[in-house]
Amino acid sequence: MKRELCEGCLRFCYRLGKRLAAEKQRRALQKKLSRANVTEVSTETFLGLEVVTPLVSAAFAFCLALLLLRDFAAAVSVSGVTAFAALGSFPLLLHIKSYNRKVSINRELPFTLAHMSILAGTGATPLKTVEEIATSDYAEVSTEFRKLLYKTNLQGEDAVTALYNLAKATPSPVFSDFCLDFANIVHSGAPLEDYFADKSSWLLEERRRAEKQFADSLSLYAEFFVGGVLMLVTLGVVGILTLGTLGMTPLGLPTETVFRLFIYGLVPAVSGLFLLVLELMYLD
Repeated sequence: MKRELCEGCLRFCYRLGKRLAAEKQRRALQKKLSRANVTEVSTETFLGLEVVTPLVSAAFAFCLALLLLRDFAAAVSVSGVTAFAALGSFPLLLHIKSYNRKVSINRELPFTLAHMSILAGTGATPLKTVEEIATSDYAEVSTEFRKLLYKTNLQGEDAVTALYNLAKATPSPVFSDFCLDFANIVHSGAPLEDYFADKSSWLLEERRRAEKQFADSLSLYAEFFVGGVLMLVTLGVVGILTLGTLGMTPLGLPTETVFRLFIYGLVPAVSGLFLLVLELMYLD
């Protein structure tokens, strides 16, 4: 019964998404789903879920808030926030999955190319090299190459066209450049061993340079956090205790209340904001 209900909901979402979305919008979403490697649902079903989920979540939140709070305005506010949160979760999910795949591809690609260089040196053909990597454990790089083999072996595309299409669909710009170079070399018939070895060495060098730059800048921000944020926290604690000793009431509140708000509210908020800024700065 539960399975039939889920299948019925998915069919409804599919029909709804097919009616609402234009062809251009479906193609754009298909590219995002491919970059995030979301293959469990179709593009139309995903679009339908983007519409149905916020509505169902808002209705459930409204009923629950009205039952608990007994306030119509508060229930409407809660349902509105819930609907916006549910609506925003879909693009956020795609962004997070795409970003995680990009990081995984960039991390494994230098070692993949070193392996491919060895295979090319033994006389393996380009497709044989791709098949070997696809069956190996190189995380998302192997996943991307399995997509390439699906295009060539099952859909009948030639290797050059499949590589060009893969370059457009991958979330990693580095892997996209590699696919374009790989396609050009396959098309021209040039040897692959030297290219794979040189590309692997260059990527490893770039990775070491980026990690060194990251470590240097992170140490600078760590010093700023210790010397700035923690110093302000210390001064704030001393100031609150001093005001309490003098019998003064900051903000018209008891000293104990102000101290708890400062320790359990302001300090975690400032620390979280600092971590959020670091995350946004080093997102790429």
